[in-house]
Amino acid sequence: MIPRLIHPVPVTIKQLDRSATVMDDNAGEPIGRAATDAAVILEAQVKWKALGKPQPEFAGPREKDKVYLLFRHLDLTAATVTIKRGDRFVLIGTRTVNLYVTYFEDRGHYTDQGGATLLTVWLGDRRPSEQDGDL
Repeated sequence: MIPRLIHPVPVTIKQLDRSATVMDDNAGEPIGRAATDAAVILEAQVKWKALGKPQPEFAGPREKDKVYLLFRHLDLTAATVTIKRGDRFVLIGTRTVNLYVTYFEDRGHYTDQGGATLLTVWLGDRRPSEQDGDL
């Protein structure tokens, strides 16, 4: 059994290219801007979960929304995409976003498919003070 996505939406990902990124040997962080691969468009089931009003933080107000995307492993394999922490999503549907993969987990385990058939990818904002308030 292969599950289907409910109301799939096109999403655009720009994956971090660690081999092309110049890294600081001491800090282990990119020098300047991290290099990314070309944008890839995938289909995902989207869930925006509002957790209340913005919370004040040192860098500015932070929206406490949770966003996750649900992918089928079958579709990721066909597009030769392996999602990793730090990859950036730039479009969800027609909405421009700047959200990064914070963690992910396998779902939908079926014996006839040899294990997980779905991947839940949780996203977060790295610059909460620059939010436009409509997340």
